[in-house]
Amino acid sequence: MSALSESAGPQGTSGILLLGLGNLLLGDEGLGVHVLRRLVAGYHCEPPITLIDGGTAGLELLPLFRDHARILLIDALDSDRPPGTVSLIRDQDIRRALEVKLTLHHLGLAEVLALLALLDEMPAELVLIGVAPQRMALDLELSPAITAAIPVVIAAVQSVLAGWGVRLDPVAAPGQQVCRRANLTNPTNEDHSMNAIDNFSCLRRSPLSEGLTDDQLRALTGITCCRRLQDHEVLIEEGKIDNSLHVITEGALAVTRNLGKGDYTTIHVLRTGDMAGEMGFVTGRPHSATLRSLGCTQVCSFERAAFEDLVTDEPWMIYRVMQNIVQVGHGILRRMNAEYVELTKYITQSHGVY
Repeated sequence: MSALSESAGPQGTSGILLLGLGNLLLGDEGLGVHVLRRLVAGYHCEPPITLIDGGTAGLELLPLFRDHARILLIDALDSDRPPGTVSLIRDQDIRRALEVKLTLHHLGLAEVLALLALLDEMPAELVLIGVAPQRMALDLELSPAITAAIPVVIAAVQSVLAGWGVRLDPVAAPGQQVCRRANLTNPTNEDHSMNAIDNFSCLRRSPLSEGLTDDQLRALTGITCCRRLQDHEVLIEEGKIDNSLHVITEGALAVTRNLGKGDYTTIHVLRTGDMAGEMGFVTGRPHSATLRSLGCTQVCSFERAAFEDLVTDEPWMIYRVMQNIVQVGHGILRRMNAEYVELTKYITQSHGVY
């Protein structure tokens, strides 16, 4: 079971939710999340809608279903059709389609729909775009058949949203640097550019800003730099020290361990809202793993020395930020434990789940 994470900035005002589901560690099972990230990185919705990386969440989805009138789901879906086949399923037919469950999150999703039906709180419209998987194994990459199906999935998303009065159009690829450190102690006209404003808005959307006033967040913004990482770009290198805390404001990072001779293995995936490098930030010790970007990922970072310089002027801000670091770290640990349980069941094929 995965924590939910917002992947597209401010909540949409249209009452429409686009939810990508799946486990990135199980190959084609992560299809929904892969598609959602491609939409976030390269498309624009008008009017804005809410896009959520639901991961492997189950009953945690219930509040989201209650809060949105129209919901579009993207997920791998078992079928007797060839791998890569895209199916469009609506409303009550979705519950029947989930009778054959690929993974545990399908069990949780089926429970959510059954509970909503029992409470007579089903969304006005519910659509599932399902794709028949080719390979369900420990792998971060999609199979060729599923990769080839992604344009078809996106076209289906555009068609469904168009029926709901929403345009989904591609945008130009973002630049490498989206914002930079703002100099609030000696402001210039340049510091009030969109780049400096982006630092503030990026942090405000992250759990690091929980409980911070705007003034406190501006103080933190003054030592923060946000940037975009390209696919497979390394943020943190195993064995190196950088004394920085990194917050993922969009996208995902693979946590990898070196196997030698240029090979590595992925042990976890950090998602939007997660933090990276917190132990090195606190202790100053070398990092125990390498972090690589999965797709285009946006991170906001600040160094420990600059953070400590704020202790005298902003003690409460420092206290709240450290609280948030602990809470996010605890959430990551809980998610890793839940994913370990799911992977164990997948490998052993026990409990009648698979």
